[in-house]
Amino acid sequence: MDDKAFMDVWPEWQLKKKIGQGSYGAVYEAVRQDHHVVSRAAIKIIHIPSEPSEIASLRSEGMDEAAINTYLQGVVDAFVDEIQLMETLKGIQNIVSVEDYKVVRQTESVGWTIYIRMELLTPFSTYVLNKKMTERDVIKLGCDICTALEICGKRNILHRDIKPENIFVNDFGDYKLGDFGIAKRQTSDKENLSPKGTYNYMAPEVANGHAYDNRADLYSLGIVLYRMLNQNRLPFLETEKQLTDLDERRKAVERRFCGEKMPVPCEASTGMVDVIFRACAFEPKDRFANATEMKQALLQVQDRMQDSRDPLDRTISVRKAAADEEGTTSVRRETGGSVRNEPSAEAKREPVRKKKGSKIAVFILIFVILAVVGTFVAIQALHHEGADAESSQTQSSEEQKDPNESIVKTYTGTYSEGSLQSLHGFDLEILSYDENGHVEAVFSFYNADGTKDLFGSYKMEGEMVLKVDGSVSIQLTGTEWIEQPLGYHMLSDMEVAINADKTILSSEKYELYGVEKDANGLYDVSDIAKTYSGTYTANWGVTGMDLTITSCDVNNGYVQAESYFYPGEESSKAKTGRFTMIGRVVYVYPDGSVKLALMGDEWIEEPDGAVMLNFNLTISGDRTEATSDRYQMNLQAQS
Repeated sequence: MDDKAFMDVWPEWQLKKKIGQGSYGAVYEAVRQDHHVVSRAAIKIIHIPSEPSEIASLRSEGMDEAAINTYLQGVVDAFVDEIQLMETLKGIQNIVSVEDYKVVRQTESVGWTIYIRMELLTPFSTYVLNKKMTERDVIKLGCDICTALEICGKRNILHRDIKPENIFVNDFGDYKLGDFGIAKRQTSDKENLSPKGTYNYMAPEVANGHAYDNRADLYSLGIVLYRMLNQNRLPFLETEKQLTDLDERRKAVERRFCGEKMPVPCEASTGMVDVIFRACAFEPKDRFANATEMKQALLQVQDRMQDSRDPLDRTISVRKAAADEEGTTSVRRETGGSVRNEPSAEAKREPVRKKKGSKIAVFILIFVILAVVGTFVAIQALHHEGADAESSQTQSSEEQKDPNESIVKTYTGTYSEGSLQSLHGFDLEILSYDENGHVEAVFSFYNADGTKDLFGSYKMEGEMVLKVDGSVSIQLTGTEWIEQPLGYHMLSDMEVAINADKTILSSEKYELYGVEKDANGLYDVSDIAKTYSGTYTANWGVTGMDLTITSCDVNNGYVQAESYFYPGEESSKAKTGRFTMIGRVVYVYPDGSVKLALMGDEWIEEPDGAVMLNFNLTISGDRTEATSDRYQMNLQAQS
C-alpha cells in the first residue's frame, strides 16, 4: 500500500504488518508511541473501487463519469453508514470498538479510500486453530455474543451475519462481535427486510424469503455453538465425503432450511443440546424470545455444571482430610513406640524397696541449696523486672504495628478501556488482607461526570507484594458480581500500584488512577492550567486552535477549559467557534505528564455546521506541550 498516503491521514501511527485481507481491502497492525506508552490498533483500509478494472466494467454497462461517481459514492455512503452505526456502539465490551475513521477522495483517479481505526483483536477463527474449545468455553462464547445482541436489541439493530469470521477475541479472552456491514435498524415489526447473511449460518426464514426479526441472529449464533461442540462440523456433515464435497455441503444446508431435525452435536451435554436446539428451532416462535433469555439459559447450564462437580470436589476434600488424619495417627504411633521404654510385666509386679534413712538426709540437703539459690535469683529478678517489662511492651508494640495496615481504605478516581467514551469513575474499597498477603476488595464503577450513577460493583481478590521503597503492588481479579450491569465485564488480571504514602492507586493497563477518598490535595497538577496554542485536523482540514485550561481541582481532578478554533495558515475554509469544556484527570504518569479526558460542554460562539469536540489530551511533564492523537492535535504552551 501507499505508506505516504496513510501517513497523511494519521502521521502518529506506523503500519507494522498486514494481518488480514478482505474483498474490499486489507487490515494492518499499527503502533503509536506516546511518550513512554505504546498503543496498538487495527487499521482497515478500503479502496472504492477495489480494482481499476471495476471502472472499465461500469463503463461497459453504459455509465458515464457522472453515473460512475454517483454509483461509487453510494458504495462509500454504505460503508460510512456501517462505521457510524458501530461508533454508536463504541465502548461496549462485547462489540468491536471503532475509534476513528477518515474518507479520502482520490485526486488522480475516480474513487475513494476509507481508513478505519479499530481496537486490535484476534480473529476467532485464528484463536481456535490451536485451541480445543471446552463446553465451558463455548458457554462463555455464547454469553458474550448474547450480551452484544442484547445491546443491538435495545437499539433495534439486526446484525444479520453472525458467524465465526465476524467474532473476535481480546487479550482477556472476551469474545466480541464485529463487521456490521449488512446490519440493519428495524424500524417496525412489520418491516420487510431483504435476505442477507452467510448461507451456512442463515436462519430458514431468511433463506426462504419470509419475514424475520432478532430471532434470526439467535439462530445463527446457535449454529456457531453447534459447530463448536460438534468437532468443528456444521449439521448433517457427518462423513468425510459430506465434509469435502461441495454439493454435499449444499444439501446439508438445505436440509436445515427444510426443517429436518438436526443430529445431536457429539460433544454437547444434555443441557447444551437443549439450548442449541431451542435457538435453532425451525419456527421462530419456538426459539428464545431475545438474547437475554438465551444468555440466561446458557448460564443455567453453566450453573448445573458447577453443581454436578461439587460432590466430586467434596469427596476429594474428605479424602485429603482423611489422609492427613491417618498421617497424624501414624506419627503418634511412631512417637509412642520409639521414645517410651515400657517396663516388663514382671517388673510391674515386683515390689519396690525403699531405703528411708539415707534418702531423707539427701532431700534436706537439696532443699537448703535450692532455697539459697532461689533467694539470689529472686533478688536479681526484682532489679531487672521493671526494665524487662518496659522492653517487652515496646517489642510487643513494634511487632503489632503493620506497615500495610493503611491500605485498608477506599480509593476513588477514573479508569478507561481504550477510548474517551469508555471513561468511568470508580471506587476501589480494600476490605482486608491477611499475613500471607491475600487481599479482598470491592470495585464499584459509575459514570465519570460527577453524578456517580452506579453502573455495577463486584468483589475482587488478589495477592499483595510490599516493595523495598514502601510502595505496594497488588494483583487483583474480579470474582463475583454484587450488582451486574448489562454489557459490562469485570476487570481481570489488573495489577495496581499503591505509593509508599498509601494515598495514590494506579494501573497503567486500564489507565486507572485514583486517590485516597476524602483526602485533599492529591491531584496536585494545577500547573497544567494555562493556554496551549497550535493546530488540529477537523473535517475541513488543518485548523488553528487555542485551548485554555482554566482550572484543575487538586482534590478531585475535575478540569474546566475553553476551546477556541479558527482558520489557520493551512485552511482558509475553517470555521471560527468557541465553547467551554469539562473533564477529568485520567492519569498522572511517573514522568509527570498528565492525561485528561475533555468533553465539549456549552457553546460561547457557535458556527454553522460545526460540533463541539471530545478528546483525550496528554500534557507533557514540563507543561510545554499538549497533544491528542484523535484530531492530530499539536499545541504549545503560551507564556
